[in-house]
Amino acid sequence: MTGVQTCALPIYTGPAGARFFAEITKFGKQVQQGEIDKALVRSFVNTAGVLFHLPAAQINRLIDYLWATAQGKDTNPLMLGGGTPTELKK
Repeated sequence: MTGVQTCALPIYTGPAGARFFAEITKFGKQVQQGEIDKALVRSFVNTAGVLFHLPAAQINRLIDYLWATAQGKDTNPLMLGGGTPTELKK
């Protein structure tokens, strides 16, 4: 089919009670890569957020802000509340 665009919806990971298993799988894949990067830290935060009922989205915003600041990118403290612009997420 031509001209059909796929939407950018997240992949369904099952009911809320099973989300831990999806997150621990993602975390395991990041650990197997063997390098400490932003994806590993975010995966750990997501897993801990599900397990301990922590505000993982806010913590991930803080990680994005600190990561962009450490790389010398121009950041704004308002990113902590509204999220990171897409050009800084790379």
